[in-house]
Amino acid sequence: MSVEILDGATIVHFLEDEEAFNSSVGNQFARLDTNKDGLLSYDEMLKELRSRGRP
Repeated sequence: MSVEILDGATIVHFLEDEEAFNSSVGNQFARLDTNKDGLLSYDEMLKELRSRGRP
């Protein structure tokens, strides 16, 4: 497990950088959408949560 620390200014800057934000969200969505149907199913989300150590 990795630990990352972000301060408020870093988060605000990221959210204001529309290209970086959209790219990040798009990449994350594509990674989670394992069947590539353009939707995140319950099973796809559950798999991600479990991989992060959540029940």
